[in-house]
Amino acid sequence: AAAYCVQLRSGRTWVAHAGDSRVVLGDLGSGEVVFSTEEHKPHDQGEAERLERRGAQVISRSYEDGELVSRVFVPGTGAPGLAMSRSLGDGCLKPYGVVAAPNVREVSALWQACDAPIAVLATDGLFDTISTRETAAAL
Repeated sequence: AAAYCVQLRSGRTWVAHAGDSRVVLGDLGSGEVVFSTEEHKPHDQGEAERLERRGAQVISRSYEDGELVSRVFVPGTGAPGLAMSRSLGDGCLKPYGVVAAPNVREVSALWQACDAPIAVLATDGLFDTISTRETAAAL
């Protein structure tokens, strides 16, 4: 499972996410995206290095349209084929480097600079379909 959060407290703004989810901060006034997290994919360099060090089996496939899909397996089992490198749950992959630890970032200055700030929190179900910019433009 994926998770994400935006916290607004005492004039400070924080975002956190783990898994195949994304947090997008935008300005409705300008229609611009001011910040976006990236999904935790097994083929991303830092994620891949951690998984490799822990002995995970990662299989990647490139498609004709340029999409790269990677999945994490317990070595030699063909299971479970998780398409993210950070996850809540998926305990069978914890010994192989799949972690639940989120990326956390303070984005106060970006948030405060927006005339009409908005946050979009969604999983890859949205972002595999439309881009971050298209999402912001649709609001």
